[in-house]
Amino acid sequence: MTTSGHPKGELNGYRWFVSASASLAPGAQLLLQYGESIKVEKNALESQRVNMRLVKLF
Repeated sequence: MTTSGHPKGELNGYRWFVSASASLAPGAQLLLQYGESIKVEKNALESQRVNMRLVKLF
Protein backbone atom coordinates (compact mmCIF):
# COMPACT_ATOMS: atom_id res chain seq x y z
CA MET A 1 0.00 0.00 0.00
CA THR A 2 1.11 3.56 -0.63
CA THR A 3 0.63 6.41 1.81
CA SER A 4 -2.36 7.56 -0.26
CA GLY A 5 -4.16 4.25 0.35
CA HIS A 6 -3.96 2.87 -3.20
CA PRO A 7 -2.23 -0.39 -4.15
CA LYS A 8 1.31 0.24 -5.40
CA GLY A 9 0.72 -1.04 -8.95
CA GLU A 10 -2.39 1.09 -9.43
CA LEU A 11 -0.68 4.52 -9.32
CA ASN A 12 2.97 3.55 -9.92
CA GLY A 13 4.26 5.80 -7.14
CA TYR A 14 4.18 6.86 -3.50
CA ARG A 15 2.49 10.02 -2.19
CA TRP A 16 1.78 11.72 1.13
CA PHE A 17 -0.70 14.45 1.93
CA VAL A 18 -1.97 16.63 4.77
CA SER A 19 -5.60 17.74 5.01
CA ALA A 20 -7.34 20.40 7.09
CA SER A 21 -10.93 21.58 7.27
CA ALA A 22 -12.77 24.46 8.91
CA SER A 23 -16.42 25.39 9.32
CA LEU A 24 -16.95 28.89 7.97
CA ALA A 25 -20.69 29.14 8.70
CA PRO A 26 -23.57 26.75 9.28
CA GLY A 27 -23.68 24.61 6.14
CA ALA A 28 -20.34 25.87 4.71
CA GLN A 29 -16.97 24.17 5.09
CA LEU A 30 -13.50 24.91 3.68
CA LEU A 31 -11.26 21.91 2.88
CA LEU A 32 -7.53 22.28 2.18
CA GLN A 33 -5.13 19.52 1.11
CA TYR A 34 -1.40 19.59 0.29
CA GLY A 35 0.64 16.62 -0.86
CA GLU A 36 3.53 15.51 -3.01
CA SER A 37 4.98 12.46 -4.70
CA ILE A 38 7.75 10.77 -2.73
CA LYS A 39 8.77 8.27 -5.38
CA VAL A 40 7.58 7.89 -8.96
CA GLU A 41 8.42 4.61 -10.67
CA LYS A 42 7.08 4.79 -14.24
CA ASN A 43 4.95 7.85 -14.98
CA ALA A 44 5.78 11.55 -14.76
CA LEU A 45 3.20 12.52 -12.13
CA GLU A 46 2.97 15.99 -10.62
CA SER A 47 5.50 16.49 -7.85
CA GLN A 48 3.23 18.63 -5.64
CA ARG A 49 -0.51 19.15 -5.34
CA VAL A 50 -2.68 21.71 -3.55
CA ASN A 51 -6.47 21.33 -3.36
CA MET A 52 -8.89 23.88 -1.93
CA ARG A 53 -12.61 23.15 -1.80
CA LEU A 54 -15.54 25.14 -0.51
CA VAL A 55 -18.47 22.88 0.40
CA LYS A 56 -21.94 24.38 0.73
CA LEU A 57 -24.80 22.25 2.04
CA PHE A 58 -28.27 23.15 0.83
